[in-house]
Amino acid sequence: MAPKKKQDIVNENPLGNPDSQAGPTSRSSVGNARLINEFGSVHNRLVRQAMRDSKEFLDKYDEYLKSTDPNRREPIPKNAREKLARLCFFDPDESVSIALLKATIFNNYVKLNVPDSFYGIPYTDFHNTITIYPQIELYFRELKSSARNMGRQPVHSTINVRYRKDIEQVTETELRSIAREIANLFVGYKLERGTGKATYYDKVNGYQLSYFAKSKTDAKSFFTKVLSIQNDSFEELAFTWSEKDHVFSGNDYKTILGKRQKMPRKRPVADLNFRHALFKANGLRRDIPLVDTTGIFDDAYESRYRTGP
Repeated sequence: MAPKKKQDIVNENPLGNPDSQAGPTSRSSVGNARLINEFGSVHNRLVRQAMRDSKEFLDKYDEYLKSTDPNRREPIPKNAREKLARLCFFDPDESVSIALLKATIFNNYVKLNVPDSFYGIPYTDFHNTITIYPQIELYFRELKSSARNMGRQPVHSTINVRYRKDIEQVTETELRSIAREIANLFVGYKLERGTGKATYYDKVNGYQLSYFAKSKTDAKSFFTKVLSIQNDSFEELAFTWSEKDHVFSGNDYKTILGKRQKMPRKRPVADLNFRHALFKANGLRRDIPLVDTTGIFDDAYESRYRTGP
């Protein structure tokens, strides 16, 4: 009988049993398989921890992946958060490159989007040097697709509202009630940014609001919504409106270090979607998410995920 070739010996061990006497290719294969399985196990555990609000969907999806039933049906995500969970969840049958891609997506779009509140300095230094009253922050941002069509980064606006109670008197029940009110007022709401400056200043009730609006009517309507969060009424004497004759073209350039650089556009016109609302107070390590429409804050009191792009 003719002696077996080296390639034949390696192929006798297709499963890569490490106890066999097959060549180094088999040992390498089983090592890769074990590495991928261990990686997948750890990765999926991290995905579950970061996306606890999608637990029910992930349980069904994990069961689907493990099932050998030929008639099994893949569960369908009900919202953007579950779509992201499915995109990140590791399937043992996938290749190394797909596994690394899923890890990259998870690290860049899930983990990095759920940090502690960021003020530019450590929260301990911030609260030791600056005292902030309890306040509610409303955040609005332009859709990325709309900004991309305009050739710019998304426009965003933040409105901070003073919450008049002392922090030691605030209860979770109150915050949940406020979260429901904000969700009813602002989920699906578009803030129209323009070139006119609108302000609302009421020192007695703790309001010092301002933003760039398209019209005086829009600004009054928006401020009325903000005031209603704490059952306050709009006062005409607290409102001011101003417009400039200057045309904000967005085509301003300056020469910096010998190169012509385009300057950021001042007062860009855009429609901004409501994204989330946070409760801030002195001493809180992390702001409390009241309302979330993005899927970023899995512990928000009110989660109303949008279905658009």
